[in-house]
Amino acid sequence: MSQISVIVPVYNVENYLIQCVNSILSQTFTDFELLLVDDGSKDNSGMICDEFAEKDTRVKVFHTENRGVSAARNLGIKKAVADWICFIDSDDWVDDNYLKSLYCDRNLCDKCIVCQSFYVEYELLPEKRYKSRLYHDAILKEPFDEQMVMDNILNDYCVNIFAKLFRKEVIKDNGIYFNEKTSIFEDAIFLHKYLLYIKEFYFSSSVSYHYMRWNNNLSLTIKKHSCEEWFATAVELLKTNELLIKKFSICDEDNLREIYNHYGLSQLYTACICVNKNNYNKVFDYVKNKKELFQKYYETKTIEQKIFKYIFFINKFSCKMIYFLINLYKTVTTVP
Repeated sequence: MSQISVIVPVYNVENYLIQCVNSILSQTFTDFELLLVDDGSKDNSGMICDEFAEKDTRVKVFHTENRGVSAARNLGIKKAVADWICFIDSDDWVDDNYLKSLYCDRNLCDKCIVCQSFYVEYELLPEKRYKSRLYHDAILKEPFDEQMVMDNILNDYCVNIFAKLFRKEVIKDNGIYFNEKTSIFEDAIFLHKYLLYIKEFYFSSSVSYHYMRWNNNLSLTIKKHSCEEWFATAVELLKTNELLIKKFSICDEDNLREIYNHYGLSQLYTACICVNKNNYNKVFDYVKNKKELFQKYYETKTIEQKIFKYIFFINKFSCKMIYFLINLYKTVTTVP
């Protein structure tokens, strides 16, 4: 049985998929399976996946109707047979030592996560390439140090699921899957739920993942999102925040403010701005129940956010009135 299951969701990436898959199949660590989940691609991506499977027995291909990146990753998790799982986006690529740097030369415990940094690459401006951050080789064990956890895990630079190694047993035993109702911060939701069950962090100084920013806006992360997605994301993040804060004994007010702003309150604010006549009651009622969190931790950076924070919790304003004011503001600000 393979040691690592590499999961790659695939959707309309025929121009980049060959580079991605070739970089995985060129690994110096060879004991892995590659799961290509074709999420209903309309270009030649599915055919390219099948061609790789014909040439290399480590490649397994699954063709599905288009349901989104979260559903594709979930299918990959369910089909994985290895003890360890890593995720690679189909428009990114990795160095040939990627899997080795994550897995080898470590005595990994059963409830852990391995993290390394990554390169951010620009298609038309290769000179702008930079490292997202730089870890030192280290192990972080219980009892966890609050600031170490904040600096290395619970900040806005570490929400990605790529450049990390996960234990399949932890994922499956605790039902940790990607939320298929949203494709916003789905990485953070998955990662934060996983962190609730781990006992050790392993940090690697190696940098061998290349996150690509393409000029044609086809990246998996670029998409217009609905109010429902923003709302579902905010609810999931806020729910998990409470558990993370307790697990890692986060007490510092600045750290709490950072967590709530990055993961929950900002997304909930966006949901409010995007509401429509069918969902404003549900969204606004939920926000009003989070009044204490908003007043204590939400940081306003724009005039619009300041106005929102000021008027939203005035008791005499009904949900209908707030919805009217938001739409009035949109009308005024969009007039040429």
